[in-house]
Amino acid sequence: MKKMKRKQFIIQSALVAAGLQASSFMKSKKEIGIQLWSLKMAMQKNVDEALKRVADAGYSFVEPAGHDLNAGTFHGLKPRELRKKVNGLGMKMYSCHCQISGNNAAKICEQAAEAGLKYVIRPSLSSLERESIDAYKKVADEFNNIGEVAKKSGLQFGFHNHAQEFEEKNGQLPYDILLSGTDKNNVVFQMDIGWVVFAKQSPVTFFKKYPGRFPLWHIRDLDALTRDSIAIGKGDLDFSSIFKEKKLAGLKYGIVEISSKDETNVFEHIQFSNDFLNEASFY
Repeated sequence: MKKMKRKQFIIQSALVAAGLQASSFMKSKKEIGIQLWSLKMAMQKNVDEALKRVADAGYSFVEPAGHDLNAGTFHGLKPRELRKKVNGLGMKMYSCHCQISGNNAAKICEQAAEAGLKYVIRPSLSSLERESIDAYKKVADEFNNIGEVAKKSGLQFGFHNHAQEFEEKNGQLPYDILLSGTDKNNVVFQMDIGWVVFAKQSPVTFFKKYPGRFPLWHIRDLDALTRDSIAIGKGDLDFSSIFKEKKLAGLKYGIVEISSKDETNVFEHIQFSNDFLNEASFY
C-alpha cells in the first residue's frame, strides 16, 4: 500500500511540475472524448474556462467543431492556438467536424493538419444531398475525392450520420449507399450510435455488414420517453450489446455527444457521462 501511495504521489508531482491537472489525470481511467459542439455556448462565452471544466471532468481528448473556413479557426482560435490550450490541460485532439466539400477540402485539410489532427469529419448533409438515391450516390463519389485529398495531407476523411441517412428511398437505405459506394481506404464513418437507434436501426447490423469502417463513434444516449439526447447512462440505449462488437466495428475513439439545444446543466451532464463510461465494464 505504501508503495502504491508513493507511486501515486510521484505521478501527481510530475503532473504538477508539467503544469497539468493531477486531479483530471487520476479521474480519467479510460480514453474518453467529448464533442465540443455539445457545449458550444460555453465555448463561445469563455473558451479557456470551458476547456478547463472539460479537463476537470476527466476527459482525455476533445473533438472541436465551430470551424470558420475563411478565418481558419476552430471555436474562434487558430489551429495551433487551440492545440496549445488543449494540450496544456493534459488533453488531446484526434478529429474535428468541418463542413468539408470537394471545393474546400485542400484548405480545410491544411488547417486540420496544423491542429495536429488525424481525422476530418463531415458532420451533416444538405437537404439537396439527401433528396434521392442518385443524390446520395453523387455524395459518395464526392466523399471518395475528398478522401484522396485528405490522404495527401496525412489525414483520414470521415462522415458523421444523423437519422435522415436511415430513411428508406426506393427501398434502399442511404447509409448503405454511402458505405458501399465509398473506398474503405479513403472514407471512414463516425457512427452516431444515438441517431442510429433513434432511426430504429441496429448499429451492430452495420458493424457486421461493413466491418472495420467505424473507427470513431459518437456516444449518444436517448431519453426513454422523449427520445431526446440525454447524459450517457441516463437513457435506455443498450450500450453493452453495442460495445460488445467494438472490435468488429474497428473502434478507436469513443466521443460523448449531448444535444447543444439546452446547455443549462451541460457540465453536470458531461461529468455524469464520463463517470458512467469510466465505471462501465463494456467500455
